[in-house]
Amino acid sequence: MLGNLLQNTKLGRKGQKLKRKLNKRSTKAFKLLRSFQRSPFYLPLLIFLPSYSTLSVAVYLLERHGRDSHFRTLLDSFWWAIVTASTLGYGDIVPHTVGGRVLAAATTLLGIAVTSLFSAALASLYIQRNSLRRRGLMDFPKLKDHLVICGWKPKINSLLKDMIESNADLTDEGIVLISNIESQTFETIIEEKELKGLKFIRGDYFSETYLKRASVDKARKVIVLADTYDSKTPAEADAKTVLAVLKIKGIARDIYTCAELLDPKYEVYLRRSFCDEIILVRDAGRQLLVASTKVDGMSHVIQQLLFLHERDQSQQGHVHINAETIPTELIGREYKDLCELYKNNKSILLGLIENSGTPKEIQSSLIRKAQKEHNVRNIIKYMRQAKDIELNKPNFMPDEDYIVKPFSKLILLERQN
Repeated sequence: MLGNLLQNTKLGRKGQKLKRKLNKRSTKAFKLLRSFQRSPFYLPLLIFLPSYSTLSVAVYLLERHGRDSHFRTLLDSFWWAIVTASTLGYGDIVPHTVGGRVLAAATTLLGIAVTSLFSAALASLYIQRNSLRRRGLMDFPKLKDHLVICGWKPKINSLLKDMIESNADLTDEGIVLISNIESQTFETIIEEKELKGLKFIRGDYFSETYLKRASVDKARKVIVLADTYDSKTPAEADAKTVLAVLKIKGIARDIYTCAELLDPKYEVYLRRSFCDEIILVRDAGRQLLVASTKVDGMSHVIQQLLFLHERDQSQQGHVHINAETIPTELIGREYKDLCELYKNNKSILLGLIENSGTPKEIQSSLIRKAQKEHNVRNIIKYMRQAKDIELNKPNFMPDEDYIVKPFSKLILLERQN
């Protein structure tokens, strides 16, 4: 009796699972049907399919008994109806009776009418999508490995073009801008040929709703600008930046986030929000001024290294700082080995960026190492490192016997020809 009860319980569970699957599929089918009914193609197909089928069968019934009839099967009749409705008129199958010719004329007129309806539907769909895109009302659920830019700043056109130019795997179609700018302002941006594919969502970039519309959870990186477009004070702009980072990390903790700040006092809040990279805009300008008072021309040196100023594209041999991922086989080697390997006419090794990656990825690696250890001291060491990770820590000119750690990148001074 107990066995029968268990069997009945298992059958009941299987039945419930099957019922849930069927309900889920029927719900999806119903949604697709409702979506199709709201589309501009519903009416043309509603007119065409029944009329096409009726005319095909009618012509077949009228023509099938003729001496020279080409309508031997219903398939022949359907083929004739397609050719006639599309006004191609191959002439391989033609009606001979008066009724058949009348139906042929009706089929031709039907084809012209339905083609016009389909053309109008396509034009309407294109205009609607283009209008939604320019007004920032479209969603991008299928987008992935893209760059999301939150906020607005003057001369953003130049900023976007520089980003595309400096990243070989980034295109204008792989950038989503979230901002409260007017649609006319966005239209002036996409007038430039380099930015025609730029995607736009109009709304608050610190709102979870608009971040999800940009598929921020599938993005490669998110950049939060110090946006003063809707902010009356710098403090308000920085508060929005902190709130945006909190929302982004709430949606996808592992997404790399870079944020601009106007006031350094908000830096502590960004670090508590697990922001991966913080740019202090005003401090950067202040440091350039300080450097220029200490050494003549030092600001020019820094700008050249960072590739900040406008350059003559025909100029050869310009130098700039770049970062590269260290090959797996070089992890655990001494720093002097890297110096020898990268010592050539085109690049000079300046140092390393330690802990380059997401906190979760680095912590998981350290915890796995701790689990494999038998020495208590080493276990404690790895656990402390996992707890106190300092992301993207620059280490210039380390000692020659310094051991290269995982999740490090090379800092290179490169010459481009």
